[in-house]
Parts: sequence; C-alpha cells; structure tokens
Amino acid sequence: MNVPTYRIVVVAVLVTACGAADSRTLEEARQRYERAPSAESALALAEAYHAVHTGSLEETREGLASIDRLIARHSDTYRLRVLKGNLLTIQGGHYSRVKDYAAALERMAEGFQAIDRTVTDHPDDPYVRIYRAINAVSVPPMFDRRDVAFADFALLYAMGAAATGREIRILTLYHYARLAREFDDPALADRLDAELHDRYPDYRQVVDR
Repeated sequence: MNVPTYRIVVVAVLVTACGAADSRTLEEARQRYERAPSAESALALAEAYHAVHTGSLEETREGLASIDRLIARHSDTYRLRVLKGNLLTIQGGHYSRVKDYAAALERMAEGFQAIDRTVTDHPDDPYVRIYRAINAVSVPPMFDRRDVAFADFALLYAMGAAATGREIRILTLYHYARLAREFDDPALADRLDAELHDRYPDYRQVVDR
C-alpha cells in the first residue's frame, strides 16, 4: 500500500515562546525551560521541538524523544500528548517516503490514538481540538479522518472567538470553510469565508505561518 507522504501543518496556536520554527527559537525555549522548569515552559519547549523536528525521519525521532522526556517530567501537562500524537503522524509520512509502509501505518495509528485520547479526556480545550482538526484534515483521505475534522471545526466554531482566542478562530474559519466546500455545503463555506475576511483581513499571517 502506498501511503502518501505529507507534512502536517504546524499549527500556530495560543502564541507562546515558539514563534518561528528555527533552531534559535528552540534554543531560547530550551534555555527558558532550564531556568524555570514548569508546565508552561515545558509546553513551549515541546512546541519548539514539534515545529523544528519535522523535516526528516531522524528529526522526528529526535523530536519525539525530547517530547517523551518532557512528558515523563510533566505527566499532568496533557497538551504535550497531542503534540506527540501529531508528530507521530508526521513521522508516519516520513516512513512512507522510505517505503516502510508497515511502520508508516503503525505510527499513524499510534498518533491518531494519542490525539483522540487527549481530545476525549479534555473535550472543551480548543488547543487540543484544533490540533486534531488540522491533523485530521491534513492526512490523506485514505485514513478517513475528514468527518473527525468537520465535527471538530464545527465545535470550535460554536465555542466562539472569546473562548478559542484569535489565532484558533482564524484557523477554524479558514480550514472549516475549505472542508465545507469539500462536503458540498457552499452556503456554510461562504458564510465562514465572509467572517474570516471581514473580521480578520490579515488572516494570511496566521494560516501561512
């Protein structure tokens, strides 16, 4: 089975220390964590690992090992687990590139399970739900995650901007509209696009990040 190679969108949510996905930012996040280890600085460091270590199979291995170490130290910081799940699915894409399809499917299944469990345990947290939504809409259709994505975007939209924050709202409107067109609901897509353009004319700064 040929599992298509892809790159999951690195979601810019709940602005943290991570910012741009580069080595300098990773080093800054690492130093901040070493100075003051906490759930907050651990999550920021995990986001930096997640953003930087995606370009190759070896990078994803390094990123996952780093996130696992943070999970071991901060087991109650459940958002770390959705980052791990997302990175596992990215690693699955890299395994498909080297034609190790068994490993690719294994990583995908493991990643979906980690993400789904986190959302099930914390259904009202927009942070974990936006990660699952964009992951679900980004993976190849063969994994049958479009319905998951649509339901998540619908819930995120219903939460409202005050609950989700500006960046998650923008990502929700943008991806929900495109998925609505795929689901043959142009009226919904038009309404979402109108809100996106009217309220967030600079939305490209978020979705292109």
